[in-house]
Amino acid sequence: MKLEFNARLKQRGGAAGVVLAALTAMALLAAACSDSGSSRVPTAAAPGQPPQASTPGGDTAAPGGTQTAQGPGTDTASGSAPASAAPGPAAAAAGAPNMSVPSSGAATSSGRPAGAAPGSATGAPAPGARAAAGQSASPTPSPSGGSATPAGVRSAPGAPTGPLTASDRGVTESRIKLGSISAVNTPLGNIAAGPVRTTVVAAMRAVNDNGGIYGRKLEVIDCDDSGNSSQFRACFRKLVDQEKIFALTSSVTWGSGEAHADLARDQVPWVGSWGYYTSEWKDPWMFPMHMASVHEAHAGAEWVRDIIKPKTVGILYLNSPEQQLAKAAVRQVLDAAGIKTVREVGQEIETPDESQNVLSMRAANPDFIIHYSWAPPVVKFMVDAANQGYWPPKGVMGNHFLGQVIGELVGTWPLQGMWTISSYETWGTEYVATVEKYAPQMKARNHHNTQTGFIAVKIFTEAAKEVGPNLTRDALMKVLASHRWDAGPGLGTSFTWNTGNHDTMRCEYMFKYATSDSSSYKVFVPDPQKYRVCDDVD
Repeated sequence: MKLEFNARLKQRGGAAGVVLAALTAMALLAAACSDSGSSRVPTAAAPGQPPQASTPGGDTAAPGGTQTAQGPGTDTASGSAPASAAPGPAAAAAGAPNMSVPSSGAATSSGRPAGAAPGSATGAPAPGARAAAGQSASPTPSPSGGSATPAGVRSAPGAPTGPLTASDRGVTESRIKLGSISAVNTPLGNIAAGPVRTTVVAAMRAVNDNGGIYGRKLEVIDCDDSGNSSQFRACFRKLVDQEKIFALTSSVTWGSGEAHADLARDQVPWVGSWGYYTSEWKDPWMFPMHMASVHEAHAGAEWVRDIIKPKTVGILYLNSPEQQLAKAAVRQVLDAAGIKTVREVGQEIETPDESQNVLSMRAANPDFIIHYSWAPPVVKFMVDAANQGYWPPKGVMGNHFLGQVIGELVGTWPLQGMWTISSYETWGTEYVATVEKYAPQMKARNHHNTQTGFIAVKIFTEAAKEVGPNLTRDALMKVLASHRWDAGPGLGTSFTWNTGNHDTMRCEYMFKYATSDSSSYKVFVPDPQKYRVCDDVD
């Protein structure tokens, strides 16, 4: 699938216009930042040229290979770049924009991954039942300050008995080089993809401060594909052929659905792909950490059927093959229940406004709207709905909306009734402690895919330690597929990646929109009627 993005967002009058103006400003913020200490989004490559990895001092991904700052990094929303130091040996030798992740303070390790499978498929289990099932015992966010506590690890072979040596591509005696591909130069990319890179770096800093992986420090090199299929492929080749990464880590990119042949040919594990495509859960080289869109759509539709009980619905969907499948999954549930779909509206990411789509939905007059689309067009739909004074009587539900920033983008109008589904509870004590210590500029920018980035680093670290000092891709793959892995305290999710079919994730969580205050950890709160949503669809 090839999606070209244009950052065309139309400003409107009135209170809703203020929200859209803020949205526009944030989408363009990275380009407006200067080079003098402020963060910036790397520019897209010229046609026919490979995209460039982010440059030192440049963006959310890391402070850059020429920096050894002690303290938090920057992101595209706010914050200043850390102070620079002399270039590291690898960057000096290769002249590459190596995004090292320096240490910055002490952190301790605690806890072990849960070993049990997810629990009951109906309703929210009691705290004891959830804990026994590998789910967090606390259904509510527990944000707190204090020291970050990176994930505990399973029993590992122990400290190396001799000097570490290069054990595989991207693994030297002192570092492990990972890669990521992020669609930052897209509408809202600086608040969707950018904070994910910030979180990955924050999690790596916590690991490095705790001694790394047998003394090896984690590093990440990010490449911006601008949401373009051909640039994704160029980024992939750059990371594999030039940077010689060990593995890919969490990324927000549409290319994850078309990378399968490349991953197999080049033998590149992708630990923490975002799971948007069902095919990611079938690929033996991919270890996704969020439920696929089609599964989310089916599970969400069952929740609507059982809890909202509308007589009629309207569906917003992204006009792409994967979201066409998600729409079909919604219809499968609703049609069988006798719930009539009165309008289906396809959305494009680059559409400058959604006013006509709002008019179309108003004319159909559904009781409830379900969206399986993407945040930019759905946000625009909601802003235009507010301008027209329209909201369906029973509300709106969909995916890809669990984030603090949604509050400042859509404002108070959706407080009439809006829900979103996610694979994790919010926000998790370990996650919150890590980002508050290592990336304080993430305040008001946390979302479900930043959680994915944190979990990816956590599980990679645990698996690499379990492999031992002789870290290889083959050994890592076998360990990842060998047992269940826990996402961390308070996140309520665990993973099993069976060889040949990783599609084992069955339970998610439903959240209700509670406040437009993006600085709050309670923009979305657990739905009081049915929080845990489980579904066995394939």
